[in-house]
Amino acid sequence: MIKKAKEEVENLIINNCKQWLKNNWQKPLGFIVLTLIISVVIIILIHIYISKYFLTSILINKYYFFAGGYGILYFIIFLIVFQAIKYPAIKKNKIGIYIAISNRFEDLEAKNFIKKIHKEIEAVLLNIGFGDIFNIFLLDEYKSQKIIKNPKYFCASSIKKSAWSINIDKTRWHFILFGSLKSAKSGNEKNYKIEPDYAVSHKPISGQESYDLGKDFKSFLITQKWEFPSSQEMSALEVISGNVKENIMYALGVSAYVSGLINVAKIYHEDLYALIQPRILHESYLNSLNNRLKKYLTQENHILGNYFFCKGKS
Repeated sequence: MIKKAKEEVENLIINNCKQWLKNNWQKPLGFIVLTLIISVVIIILIHIYISKYFLTSILINKYYFFAGGYGILYFIIFLIVFQAIKYPAIKKNKIGIYIAISNRFEDLEAKNFIKKIHKEIEAVLLNIGFGDIFNIFLLDEYKSQKIIKNPKYFCASSIKKSAWSINIDKTRWHFILFGSLKSAKSGNEKNYKIEPDYAVSHKPISGQESYDLGKDFKSFLITQKWEFPSSQEMSALEVISGNVKENIMYALGVSAYVSGLINVAKIYHEDLYALIQPRILHESYLNSLNNRLKKYLTQENHILGNYFFCKGKS
C-alpha cells in the first residue's frame, strides 16, 4: 500500500515536471532547467561507462575534470543555438510587433535597407505617440523564412502545435509584417519591391469572419506603393514606414474591435483617421481606408453610446 502510494506520488511529480518543462522550456528559467537535466543525464551515462571499464582513480578524476568542462561548453553552445532560433518575447504590457522581411537574393544593400525600414518604423511610431507602448523586433532571415513559408500555420494560435516546437504562440505578439524584398533592374535602374502581408492576433472568431478580415486587410495592402528605385532610398523609407504605420493602426484597431475591446479600437481608429485627413485629396489610395475607418468609428461610437446609456439607466 505504502509502495503504491509512493509510486503514485513519484509519477505525479514526474508528470508535473514534464508538463512544466513543456510549457516553459522556451523561457529563460525553463531552458536552464532543461539544459541542466540533459547535462546531468549525459554526465551520469559517461560516469557509468568509465566506472565500468576504467576503474583507476586517476582516470576517474580526469573524467570529472573533463565532464565539468564539457558541461559548461555544452551549456554555452546550447544557449547560443537556442537564442539563435527562438523568437524574442514581447515585454509585458507592450504591443508586440514583428517585422519579418526576407532578403531573397542575399544582397548586402538590400539587407541594410531592411534594417533601415525597421529603424524608420520605430521612429514613425514614436513620433505619433505610440513608441512607448510598442515593442518592435526585426527578425533575421531564418525566423522570417519560417513565417513566410507557412504563415497560416505559424501565426494561427488556434492551430495546435507541439509544445516542444519553436513557435511564436507564447511570445505575446500582436502584429507581424512579413514578406520578401526583391531587387531587380528596370532599364539601368535597380528597383526594390516588397511583397507584403501581415497577421494580427485577436480573440477566436469564426472561419468566415477570419477570411473576411484577411480579405479586407489584403485589399488595402495592394493599393499602397511598395516598389521604389534604389536611388530614391530616403523617399522609399518614408513611404514604406508610413504604409506600415497605417496597417498597424488599422489592423490593431480591428483586432481590438472583434475582441470586444471597443474603446481601444476607437483610440486606434480615431488617431489614424486624424492622421490621414490632410492627405486624402492628394493620395487617392487612402479613400478606401478612409471609408473603412468611418464605418468602424460609426459602429464603435454606437456600441459605446449604447453601453453608457444603459449603464446610466441602471
